[in-house]
Amino acid sequence: MKNKVCLIIFLAILLIGIGLIAYPSFSDFINRQFAYQTITEYRDVVGQKDIEEMKAEIERAQNYNRILAKQQNETGLGIPSAEGISEMSEEGKMLGYIEIESLDIYCPIYFGISEEVMNKGIGVAEYSSLPVGGESTHSVLVGHSGLPSKKLFTDIDQLKEGDVIFIHVLNQSLAYQVEQLEVVLPSDAEQLKIQEGEDEITLLTCTPYGINTHRLLVQAKRIPYDFTTEKASLMQ
Repeated sequence: MKNKVCLIIFLAILLIGIGLIAYPSFSDFINRQFAYQTITEYRDVVGQKDIEEMKAEIERAQNYNRILAKQQNETGLGIPSAEGISEMSEEGKMLGYIEIESLDIYCPIYFGISEEVMNKGIGVAEYSSLPVGGESTHSVLVGHSGLPSKKLFTDIDQLKEGDVIFIHVLNQSLAYQVEQLEVVLPSDAEQLKIQEGEDEITLLTCTPYGINTHRLLVQAKRIPYDFTTEKASLMQ
């Protein structure tokens, strides 16, 4: 009887241990499938939209970005007073998705960096440009790292100079090439400002894992990319 009880306890501890080890991988798999489904549904909706309607939506987003750049040039980094100009600037609205093929990252992009948004995917910081490209734009894409249940931006520290990041918004796709990785203090926002004439994105996440005293910035600039001939997406 005593041996049977010991065996049951041993098996219970073993199962708990296996569960604890397997949980992060299993949970990440489930969340990854959810992200794929969300992106697939978004692509389906985009595929049914009127082309002229999407063109107008992109133009409104570009107008928003022009107002933001002018305001930032005059008053510095801050929350824009350009609300209502673009439907893309609605808190929590899905704007598109980010693809980093080298890291197997496919995550939906939302406007804002509320906790609700950050738990679903990648957020566009409110003080930055909408991710539709164009001169004098700088979109800051913020994602969690080190979460036990999902990877999101956990692996972006593995990116190297020259790696390519794809941003897909409505019916347009943009390519950005990594220029540098930098670790800064949370108060150091100089690298996040819009640079006149430049078309940039920055991936931002907390670092080191579990301590989060600094911010890892992956800075990338827009490059020409022929999406009709080059393999651009495993989602396609």
